[in-house]
Amino acid sequence: MLVAFLVVMPLLTWAQHTVPAPGAPTTARELVHKTFLIGYPDAAHPPAPEDRSYFIFQPDGRAVYRGTRGVAVQKDSPLGWRVAGDSLFLTPGAVTLEAAGQTQRIARAVVRYAVTKVPGGYLLRRNAEQTLLTEVK
Repeated sequence: MLVAFLVVMPLLTWAQHTVPAPGAPTTARELVHKTFLIGYPDAAHPPAPEDRSYFIFQPDGRAVYRGTRGVAVQKDSPLGWRVAGDSLFLTPGAVTLEAAGQTQRIARAVVRYAVTKVPGGYLLRRNAEQTLLTEVK
């Protein structure tokens, strides 16, 4: 009986760590190499059905924000990202402006979201704004 307990207990402990419960803190490993549809659960004016936005998380803190209309990609914007505790930090790419023959590169501020695992994806919260990320398989 003791031997069975000693064999089964590590497996149960391992299983608890590999399947996060809803509301559990998110890790970077859960997001990397995945594409998520961006939705707004409480939007007063939802986007048109043919307009879709996605986050594509890549390794090494790189990501892409992709806007589409139908099947055509409208824009790919590079982002930086990292997970720390219960927060997802997104860093939009710098903007380059040209005026009067001069070029200036403007870095953009990091955006912090509180992230919660929910059935079907992740809920991002920032101030009064809520964003639902649903994995595209």
